[in-house]
Amino acid sequence: VKKPCPGLTEALDVHIGEYLAQSMMQGGGGKSLAVLSNERFGRAYASLNEAQQGVIKTAQHQSRTWRNVTEPGCTAVFSVSCLQSFEVKDEDRCTMSPMPCDECMTIFLSKPFQAAIRRERAPPENMKFIPKGYTNPVQGQIYAKYKGVDKLF
Repeated sequence: VKKPCPGLTEALDVHIGEYLAQSMMQGGGGKSLAVLSNERFGRAYASLNEAQQGVIKTAQHQSRTWRNVTEPGCTAVFSVSCLQSFEVKDEDRCTMSPMPCDECMTIFLSKPFQAAIRRERAPPENMKFIPKGYTNPVQGQIYAKYKGVDKLF
């Protein structure tokens, strides 16, 4: 019987739920802007023009090794190589929480992911000081419209 991979959830590790509840990024595990800028242009990210910085941001997004999903009904982290579904024994088909696929477990066991989920989070009163590069203003604007408070900003 095929079952969908549940991804990495707080059922596997409570830190995952805490990470997803506060992360505004859509994934992680990619190369840093500094590394990509040096690889592609041979100089610091800050010295690039706007178009070049856009190229580096896209490259960083494409280098991610995991995706953060925070939608109603699915709050999990998935490897970008997730197997999506896998075979389980017929007698296990009713199990509510199967283990993640091997690709997702590889992410879970990785040093960068463990560091990300265990990183100390900013207290709510300090979140306004988080650099814009680590936020998702588009999602914030959409949510504000959804809640009818977009005119307040």
